[in-house]
Amino acid sequence: MTATFVLSPGRCGTQWLARHLQASNPEGAVTHEPLHLAYAPMTNSPSKPLAHHRELLLAHLAQIEGQLQQGGHYMECGFPCWRHLDWFRQELGGDVKLIYIHRNPIDNARSLLKLNVFVPPILPHLQEKQFFHPEAPEAQLPHYAGRWPDLTPFEKCLYYWAEVNLQAARYRQDWPEQHWLTVPYDSLFTPATVARIADFSGLAFGLERDTFQPVDRFNGEPQGQVVPHAIGQHPEILALARQLGYAC
Repeated sequence: MTATFVLSPGRCGTQWLARHLQASNPEGAVTHEPLHLAYAPMTNSPSKPLAHHRELLLAHLAQIEGQLQQGGHYMECGFPCWRHLDWFRQELGGDVKLIYIHRNPIDNARSLLKLNVFVPPILPHLQEKQFFHPEAPEAQLPHYAGRWPDLTPFEKCLYYWAEVNLQAARYRQDWPEQHWLTVPYDSLFTPATVARIADFSGLAFGLERDTFQPVDRFNGEPQGQVVPHAIGQHPEILALARQLGYAC
């Protein structure tokens, strides 16, 4: 039996994907962000994945193991597990598969701003929603710490996008080719792509009666200014975007 995890920065259609696959598979086979931010990606790291929330993470691992031992497949959609994928492979064995979904960084950052990511809260007693920080252990771009206070929320979203995709590149170097599937966001929303994902993951898939179109639950205006040309001030991020085929 196979465990499959989706790797993305978020806002890449994973909730939509989970909904379509859940409709054709047994309960528990397909999940979406079961722990949400309890993965603690800013304090846990690929080499020390259990520094925080150890008991919760071990309980989640045991639940996945139980699903596999009962002869079922398991798929976890969503973004918060992105720093724990090596740990899952070590603990669950060699059959762990990854589905890597990447998206144009400008569009991804714009979409993250709809969730107020890195946007200073209006009320002082509220905390800023931070998905990552350059001072986090094993950050790929730690030198951004010195300029962090001067970055706009949009630029911080670009930085976060780069961190996740750079980590994906590291995983790709060591992951068996047959256990890795790359899906550009722009090609996700078709029956053929979802069928390919289901086949890769050992899952069933049947078309639903409702429209096969993406639905943005957080549809609305970005809660921060979007300045597409600002990516030009971040050569490493721009280079990564071009490596992934995006003409920013």
